[in-house]
Amino acid sequence: MHEMTDPVAARQAAKAVERERLTRANDRREGQSPSGVSGFVLRKWRWLGVGGSEAVETVLAMLSEMVALAGIPETERAVLTRALEGDPDREVLLHAVQTGLSHLSAASVLGHMRNLWSTGVHWINEAGLERCRLLCSTALGLDLVGTRALSVTGGPAYSLFATAATRGAIPIPNRFLDGLLAWAPLTVLDDLIDRGALLAEDVPWQARDDRESLYLRARLVPERTTDEEARRLGWQACLRRQAFMSGETLIRQEPDDLWDLLYDVVLAGDTTGLDALDATLP
Repeated sequence: MHEMTDPVAARQAAKAVERERLTRANDRREGQSPSGVSGFVLRKWRWLGVGGSEAVETVLAMLSEMVALAGIPETERAVLTRALEGDPDREVLLHAVQTGLSHLSAASVLGHMRNLWSTGVHWINEAGLERCRLLCSTALGLDLVGTRALSVTGGPAYSLFATAATRGAIPIPNRFLDGLLAWAPLTVLDDLIDRGALLAEDVPWQARDDRESLYLRARLVPERTTDEEARRLGWQACLRRQAFMSGETLIRQEPDDLWDLLYDVVLAGDTTGLDALDATLP
């Protein structure tokens, strides 16, 4: 054997030998995986972007739930079953997974997305990566409200989630607003009103049932709320205001509220309550 005198070539050769050693050691570890998945099958999954036994187990758990679902087309079910048996088809598997996800509940889809994301399985396109940054984040940071995130597009449901998760930093596109007003959770609409993202001119009450319609109208245009409507809503502050303005005798609250203090200072002339009233006034 000739001695290698070129130091650069010697270093490169040493690195190649070390890479080969690490590859063999990794293959041995995978072959002895506690998951029971053979090293041969793990290599097949690696070709699909699923690296390591933990990631494979996560994918298999998702596929198992999909295969058990009613309504999955038999062609896709066969692809998923074959993958569960250790023969994932890189040409058709992702399409079958997409079909399976469409039959799962929203909570199950979110759970699987977070599990896949945490194990490094990113079977999604660039737009999907942006969405998963929000879906899979456990603590929303400034990076989620950067310039690129503001340009994220998606359907009405995703847009509503994005604005709720980022407290309005990512706005709802105007083209989606009318459509989501009919089905968005009332608590989310409450948040939008609090942030000024939903205004009276959006007339959200027109798309809701009677009670929710009354509630939303009272929040956005309270001056149009009658005494009877306030009673139906159990809106005591409104009823006490109406009673005060009408000169009725109010039953005192414990502790004193705004109307009790106004009565003491303005009508009874008790100036000792002036500081308390000043702190209570909007």
